[in-house]
Amino acid sequence: MRFLSREAVSNGDVERDAVRQKLQIDRELPGIWRRMLSKPDKELVAWVRKRISDEHDFSPSADQVANVIVETVIPSQPTYSSKSTDPGVSREVDERPTGYILFGDSKPWRSGIGMWADVVEQLYFRHGRDFMERAERLRLTPGSRRVLISGNPQSINRPKKTKASGIYIEYSLTQAECVKLAYLLLELLGHPPFDLYFIFNDDGAKLTDYSDKPLDSGVDKGVGKRPIGYTLFGVRKPWRSGIGMWADVVKEVHSRHKLNFLERAKKLELERSSRFHGKLISDNPQDISRPRDSGVNGIYIERSLTISQLIELAYKLLRMFGHTDSDLVIYWD
Repeated sequence: MRFLSREAVSNGDVERDAVRQKLQIDRELPGIWRRMLSKPDKELVAWVRKRISDEHDFSPSADQVANVIVETVIPSQPTYSSKSTDPGVSREVDERPTGYILFGDSKPWRSGIGMWADVVEQLYFRHGRDFMERAERLRLTPGSRRVLISGNPQSINRPKKTKASGIYIEYSLTQAECVKLAYLLLELLGHPPFDLYFIFNDDGAKLTDYSDKPLDSGVDKGVGKRPIGYTLFGVRKPWRSGIGMWADVVKEVHSRHKLNFLERAKKLELERSSRFHGKLISDNPQDISRPRDSGVNGIYIERSLTISQLIELAYKLLRMFGHTDSDLVIYWD
């Protein structure tokens, strides 16, 4: 009745309900999964023990499995989410980041409080009414009475107004405290820690932002240099090859647009100035000059392309399906 009745379809309730349910799932599921891992959940432990027993013919103890599961909660990428902010332990006490990536959008570092305000604003825009109910519970230490986010500036020691309507934050915070609070707030609202990533000079990475102008086949930002990594939809990955990055983009975009992916992706073309004019994506390998399995069942991609052409195609495919250039950030040595 909710999704298939004629009235619900005709008046648009179906689409609105579906969007609301998807947003609720996106918001709640990461927190539920993280809690299952961090305790960890008894049913999950039992399931993992059974899988190990079935595949490897030995049965570890529940404690052994639980310890391994807890370790997987710590992200493999070098974020701050699992680190203490005590001096000498966390990197941000001694170093100033050069930038950060929030929800796939790369930004320059100006100050700890600027980053903290940005996180608050972005989360407010994503959660709306639910934001304050949860955010007001945020504390630097358990049991602390110090208010860090509020709709009432008088309840905060040194209030700073944010771009979020009627939302104020504590201003007298150290850089380390701003980083800690950013990760705590993400977790409180059900977001994974890799939604926020910090960039340092010694990462050997230079953020390359293509969003200021359309790419063409003559893009030269990487001439003489080799990419060393990229962030796709907020997940940072090492660079193995241009075709590997391109296949990854195809796979991730396909996973989000399965119903109409091929119909639109087959129209993808390089700039006319390019010497290559064949098909780039197809479900028929005979359509492609040098086909390669994309990693998506039944979809093939052209492999005889330069790195600059592959980067051009990656951004074009993202734009074709309504994604922004900030959903793909490439790092150069």
